[in-house]
Amino acid sequence: MSGKSDRTVVPIQVTNGQAQLQYAPAQLAYRILNLEATPEGTLRAVRGACPYEPDRGGDQYGGFGLPGGYKVFGRVPMLTDVVKIYGVFHAGLLGGKAPTLVVRAGDSLYMHAGWRRSWKLLYTGLTDEGRAGYPDLFAVVNGNIIWTNGLDPALVISHDGQVVPLGFDRGPGAPEVDGCQQPGSEEHYYANSEGYSHPGRVGSVGDFVDNNDGALLASRYRWAAAWEDEHGNISPLSNASREIAISVQRANAWVEEAGSVQKYDRTTKVDDLPRQFTAKLPGGAPPHAVAWWLYRTPDANRNPDEFRVVERFSGSMACVYADNIPDSRLGPPAKNNEPVPRFGVMTSHAGSLVIASGARVLRSEVGYPGSFDRDLSVIPDPDGAVITGLASHAGRLIAFTERAMVDITDPTQPPVVMARGIGCVAPRSVCGMPDGTLVWLSRDAFYGWHPENGLRRLSDPIHRLVKNSLAKGSLSNAVAIIEPESREYRCAVARAGSFDNELLLCFDGLGWREVELGYKISDMCVTDDSRYRALFAGGVERLYPDGVNTVTRVDAYDVYGMNSEVGSYTDRSRTYSYTSAWLRADDSALAHVNVHNLYVGMIDEIDESVNVYVYRDGARKPDEDSPRKLKAVGTLSEDLIGDFATGSGSVHARRLFWRQITVELENAHTWSFKIESDKPFHLASFAPEMSYASMGGPNGRVPFGEDE
Repeated sequence: MSGKSDRTVVPIQVTNGQAQLQYAPAQLAYRILNLEATPEGTLRAVRGACPYEPDRGGDQYGGFGLPGGYKVFGRVPMLTDVVKIYGVFHAGLLGGKAPTLVVRAGDSLYMHAGWRRSWKLLYTGLTDEGRAGYPDLFAVVNGNIIWTNGLDPALVISHDGQVVPLGFDRGPGAPEVDGCQQPGSEEHYYANSEGYSHPGRVGSVGDFVDNNDGALLASRYRWAAAWEDEHGNISPLSNASREIAISVQRANAWVEEAGSVQKYDRTTKVDDLPRQFTAKLPGGAPPHAVAWWLYRTPDANRNPDEFRVVERFSGSMACVYADNIPDSRLGPPAKNNEPVPRFGVMTSHAGSLVIASGARVLRSEVGYPGSFDRDLSVIPDPDGAVITGLASHAGRLIAFTERAMVDITDPTQPPVVMARGIGCVAPRSVCGMPDGTLVWLSRDAFYGWHPENGLRRLSDPIHRLVKNSLAKGSLSNAVAIIEPESREYRCAVARAGSFDNELLLCFDGLGWREVELGYKISDMCVTDDSRYRALFAGGVERLYPDGVNTVTRVDAYDVYGMNSEVGSYTDRSRTYSYTSAWLRADDSALAHVNVHNLYVGMIDEIDESVNVYVYRDGARKPDEDSPRKLKAVGTLSEDLIGDFATGSGSVHARRLFWRQITVELENAHTWSFKIESDKPFHLASFAPEMSYASMGGPNGRVPFGEDE
């Protein structure tokens, strides 16, 4: 047995990433629970949450109760008032002048009304389906919020709380067109003959074969119409009207009378021959339509058979329009828009809204998220697989299926398959990290793509957890954000056997950690204002009276601020834990060691005792001396500040201190430790004190092959 002089103290910086498949010293941590990395490289306890709209106690509405059309979540007194929050989103509309926080709860959309200390009802009648395939999606295009849940028609939310459908899911009915096609007869060619509309400007004037006075040539026309909504989106075109045909007609026509040929006394001039028509536009427009667009083909005998703009006029009621616009005055061609489908995947890209409906990806006109040009639609996957994710990253537009990653940036070029066998199962898991890496959740792992470094699998250190410990059927409901303070990727997922997202997997670019806040997280977002805070919609189990002697357990949902724990709110209880990987003396673990002491460097946090568990030889069974106690040092705010005086007072940062843990493990080829407490603590570094347990050589303790 070696003496104290042979012991070696190996200082190890605390690492912020866990690795379930590797041995130390490659990565020291095996599992990190509810500890987050600091800019200094230490690990501190995560801060809890508090309600975004707190319960101020008493009658917070000035004795008048909650006004009609307003609601509070999470603390409702009756079971019938409990609703699930499916989505939460914040956007700084009007260039940041109108910060807007929107939630979808139950069958309704709400906007935070700070002046009422509650949530204002915006829209109702949505599908309240608690087991939807995807979470709610939000995007901002042209200063408005676009919302969809994949089940109901998508909606546009303005900064003032106005909600209208996104574009149109159908076009109007075909116009009914009337007018004189051929005035008079072969013996009567004069103005206003037999109801001939005079004057008119529609028609093709040209030369007739046997006459020098000109003629109205044979021509054909069709009409169509479209609606426009208050955001400028254009509906699909209506069906074409019946075709109107004009037969050839000469000016100053020669007729035979009394055996001689002479000109008629009242002959038509060439300017009298063009026509005018009436287009009757049908009713039945949706409530959010505010204008009509009328289109007509130019003379189809001499021009391409395409609809061009005749006129735009306000109103959406049935009306009659006198079309007297010549072909030369027609406007640009009509937009070949598609009906807006119901979709569950979307993103914004280069000023357009990009959506996925089944295997197709549709791209809107720039600035008009409800106008989808048919010519810009594409099927990214050659096999027609359903699109499960969209991302706009580093100037590229990327579409995901469950088994492929496809570049569809240029709609005029064929899609480019970037990867086969690697897809995305959760559209809300796609996020871009500050270093330029795009991260998402696939069926078997988390992946990252960087424009310069290419594609790589990020979750190798926690492969067992992702592969075996997550609910496969609930992966599509995973939601992720980039946490503003730590700038790390946080993805809320459901553990195996559960439908609700109660586990946060955190990746900071170097390693992974686990966070359990104690809430069932349905959605997360980051505020788009100067606060730059992370919010989430979370549910907690509560008991509600149901009858005289019974109670019902229900998940009560509310909007919470992440990392916003305050003393006035009792947050959910948590366990903080750091478990090391299996430590060894050499790469092959042949050399047995005696572990004498473990030195733990900590930052003062709270005045409590922390438990330390020690394991040996690959078995996660604590030794007989566990749990060992580690006394953490706490510092009160008054002690840090002292007698503070404005202008002359000073404060100091929290301090580093060390604690020695007696281990006394003998003849171990691997060993591990866990530091755990239900109180916060802050880790800075470790320094184990070990010596070789040799018998004539470093490997002398290895048993022979025939040993029992």
